Amino acid sequence: MGDGYTMRSGDGIQTVKEMWSVTFAAMDQTNADTLIAFFEDLEGYQKFEWTPFRQSVEKKFICVSWSEGFPGNNLTTVNAEFEQVFDQ
Repeated sequence: MGDGYTMRSGDGIQTVKEMWSVTFAAMDQTNADTLIAFFEDLEGYQKFEWTPFRQSVEKKFICVSWSEGFPGNNLTTVNAEFEQVFDQ
């Protein structure tokens, strides 16, 4: 709109979605490999159900990215970014 002004409006009935940065810490390699295979099978666009921390209702999410780290002691950490979706 010019001069630093912007116009924002909601699009549809679901205008607020949750984004979560999730860390799965101190996992053995077998469990980490299973989790990463799950994310790879979903290909970044297929949804899964997950109950966010301190909530009691499952919601639908996609995993938009993930990474693996190795803190030591034969353990691994998987970091993932979850984005809420509203489709059926």
